[in-house]
Parts: sequence; C-alpha cells; structure tokens
Amino acid sequence: MTALLSGLVMLGVLVVIHEAGHMIVAKFFGIGVPVFSVGVGPRIAGFRWGDTDFRLSALPFGGYVRLAGADPFGDADSESDEIPEGRDFMARPVWQRLLVMAAGPAANLLLPVVLFSAVLIAGEPQADNSVGLVSRSGAFAELGIVEGDRVLAAAGQPVATWGDLATIIVGRGGEPLPLLVQSQSGAKRDVVVPADAVDVVDGRWDPTDMGVASERTSSVVGVDHPDSPAARAGLQTGDRVTKVDGVEILDHRRLRAALIGAEHVLTIERPDAEGLPVEHTFRMVAGDWQAPADDPVGNRWGIVPVELFVQGVTEGGAAQAAGIQSGDRLWSAGGTTLSSWGELSKQVRTTVDDLAPDASPKPIAIEVVRAGQRIALTMTPTMNRELVYVEARHRPMIGVMRWANAFVAAPDVRRYYGPVEAVQRAVRTSFMALTDTLTLFGNMLSQNVKPEESLGGPVEIFAQAGRSAEAGIFAFARMMAMISFSLGFVNLLPIPVLDGGQIVFYAIEGLRGRPLPLILRERIQMVGVLALVMLMLWVTWHDISDLLAG
Repeated sequence: MTALLSGLVMLGVLVVIHEAGHMIVAKFFGIGVPVFSVGVGPRIAGFRWGDTDFRLSALPFGGYVRLAGADPFGDADSESDEIPEGRDFMARPVWQRLLVMAAGPAANLLLPVVLFSAVLIAGEPQADNSVGLVSRSGAFAELGIVEGDRVLAAAGQPVATWGDLATIIVGRGGEPLPLLVQSQSGAKRDVVVPADAVDVVDGRWDPTDMGVASERTSSVVGVDHPDSPAARAGLQTGDRVTKVDGVEILDHRRLRAALIGAEHVLTIERPDAEGLPVEHTFRMVAGDWQAPADDPVGNRWGIVPVELFVQGVTEGGAAQAAGIQSGDRLWSAGGTTLSSWGELSKQVRTTVDDLAPDASPKPIAIEVVRAGQRIALTMTPTMNRELVYVEARHRPMIGVMRWANAFVAAPDVRRYYGPVEAVQRAVRTSFMALTDTLTLFGNMLSQNVKPEESLGGPVEIFAQAGRSAEAGIFAFARMMAMISFSLGFVNLLPIPVLDGGQIVFYAIEGLRGRPLPLILRERIQMVGVLALVMLMLWVTWHDISDLLAG
C-alpha cells in the first residue's frame, strides 16, 4: 500500500510538472490550452480556470496538455472545439512550437535542481562523523580506528559528516589523507591513510575500499551453538534485540556493551508467520559455556552479529552445490576466520586474477558452523554480471544472501546550506546525474549494458517510491528528483509520440520550410506508439519478474 500511494503521488507530481512546462510556455505565447489532464482516459473530476479544463482522468498513468488546434501529439486536431482567433498552436512559428514541446522535458530536468536545493536549505539528514563498520584488513583498522571513533578533520579541514569526508577525499584525488580522530574516551590523535588506500574512481569514493563504512552492525543476532546461554534462553538467529534490562539497544556494539552482568532480561522482536514483528521477552543467564577461543566475535553469551549468517542460498548457485544451508554461520573462507561480510567478499575476490567476464574462479575452502559444529566445504564461485553506477562489471559470487537487516544507518545530523551554496550543490548533483545518464545511454547503444539491467517501468518506479517513502521525506524528494531527471531525458529522445519526436518533426519542418506529409507523420507515429507500448510491456514484465524473484 505504501508503494502504491507513494508511487501515485510521485508520478502525479512529475506529470503535473511536465505538463505545466508545456502549458506555461504555450500560454506565454498566447496559445490556447483547452485541457490539462493528470491521467488519461475519461474525465472523472476537475475544475475550470480561465479557458482551461484542469481534470483528473480515469487511468492514473501519464497525462497530457491539449493545445488549441492540435491533438496531444501535436498534429492538427479537426475535432477540437472552435479555436479562438490567434490562439491556434499549429499556426504558430516553428520556433514557438519547438519551445512548447521542449518545455515539458525541461521542467523535469529543472525539477531536480529545485528539489535538491530545497532539501539542502531545509536541512539534509547526513550520516554524522562517527565510524561504523571497520574491517580487520582495511586501512582504518591498521591505523587503530575502531567502531564508535569520530573523524574530526581530514587534510586540515573540519569533518562533521561523512559527506564532508567524501568531498575532501574526492578533492584530493588519491593523495595521502591526514585524519584527526577522536576515540570514544575523548582522546584525539593524528593518523595518515596511505595514498594506495585512498581509491577515487570517476569522481566517487567508496569507503568500503578503506575497510570502513558509516553503517554499523545491527542488533539482529545470530545464534550458532545450541548450548550457549542465548540459545538456552530461547533466542534464535534473526531476532532483533530492542532492549536489555529495559534500556533501548540501537546496534550490536551497544548490545555487547550492555551485556556486562551475569543475568539479563532481553526484549526482542521476532517476525511471525506473516512477517510482522512480535515482541518477546527472555531471561538470559550466563553459565559455564564458553565461545571457541579462535572466534573473533565470540562472547560468553553466544550472540554473534547476524551479518555472518546465511539467510538464503541462490537456486543452482555455488553455495547450494557445496551444501551450504540457510541458517549456517560462515566461519572461514580461504583459511581466514571471518568477522564481517566484507572479509568474505574479499576472500571470494581472490579466487580470480582479474574481473574479466571470461575469468575462471578457483575453488575456495569454506567452513560453516551448523548446530555448533564446524563443517568444511569447498566451492567454486561463478562470475556474476552486475550494474555498478552506470557500468557493467563482473565479479565472482558464491550465491549466498546475507540478512537484509544486518546493518543500521549511522546517526544522522541535519546539515543546513544557504541558498547560494544549496543551488550550487544542486547543480553539481544534477550535472553528475546528467553525466551518468549519458554514459549509461552510451553503454546501452554500445551493448556494454543490457536494457534489462538499466530500464525500469511503472512497477519499478512504484517500488522505488515506496522504499524511499519509508526512508523519510528527504529520501522521497531525492528519489523523485532522480526519476524526474530520467523522465526528462527519456522524453527528449527522438522517439515519435514523445516530445523529442515532435521536436524532430518541427525541426525538419523548419529546415524544409513545410511539414512532412501528413500520411508519413501518421505512419511514423503509429510505429512509435507500437514500439513504445511493446517497450513498456517488456520493462513491466522484467520489473514484475525481478520483484517476484526478490
């Protein structure tokens, strides 16, 4: 229901913005606008303002502006009402008709700048400067930085958010990075991240390359031994601990810190048969049981971060073939005992010498813990193709799925920007989106990226709208901005029945001094309509298939 309602709101706003662009420019030139419709099909509600009927139509997909003397596709409309003198769209100069057609996509392309600016001025929630996940083999861990530390400055510039840190790193272009770090005790120290650990690619910095992230391990627990106090108390893998002795728990670090006594009352949430969280209370008492001495995340309670557990295996994948099962704890990979999911990914990456599509991964030794017993397995990963930003890349995969709620976002702070800086940042963000869109389009034309990897239809838009709505108004506004940008770009493509197709027709008319023959335009539009309908059916089928596949 959230996805449906938020999707309708998002599409409604984008349609209104798009059609308003057409209408405003048309009215500026004195062109009549008899109808402004949100949705298509029969009129179900509306009102009249001036000479325009603002209506809501039966089918809530798209919308249109009817221009005096032209149908919604820009051809002469013999069935329209009597056209007021001097307000006929088709009688206007070609350059005016071009501007009217371009105004819709232009409105969608400008909307992101407005939305991004509004978000930044209103106070954008950003991850604060505290450190979350730290991989044992990453650059931050080698410098002694641990979860909960704070980065106060980078290269002499103050850092209040992870966005600040990313901006500084990208601006330095892979140079050594001096940091001022504050520990949880309040002590401050200077460290330097070596240049070879600072990986900036295409103007972006991925913190996981440094073995660090703003996210932190959630309070969802894994229980891998039936004799542990956690198991005896009744806890199960996938339970989310919300309170310890009545004190709220936000993440795994706080959970571990709260378990300092010999007996505790834990409040947990556990999904019922319908997937809805149900609250339970357990009393957990420490006993003689001890975690294995070589367990890097072990403790006397037998509570392990759920990120090390398998929630599911891919049908026909390497993990299933090797015998890995849902609920197994991933103990080691390639001889390295695991303390995080990132370490597993790193070990699997070592099974190939490069990331070429035809690379042949080598077998890797895997140990899992099942019912308290370690089981040694061997598997051979398979090369998997995925879209990273706008580039298709390949990497070895073993076909295991981690728990979806294994991590929680960092605490956020509101970051306020003045109007001038907000607009500047919004323009830069929009320009990056334009660059990415053009790169993706070029990769599709060169067949480096498959259409099903990058195209989404109404189902995907509704799904993204629902997820962003659940994340809050700022995430919803950002998602709307990105989808608006995509819609604006697509509408400018020279496809008949889209605005870009009409722009091409009028441009040809301007060059020839007369329009293309009516019969030719009708046939081109007919082909365009059929192609567009087939494309929409195709992307919708793929969206539904992906949704059902999880």
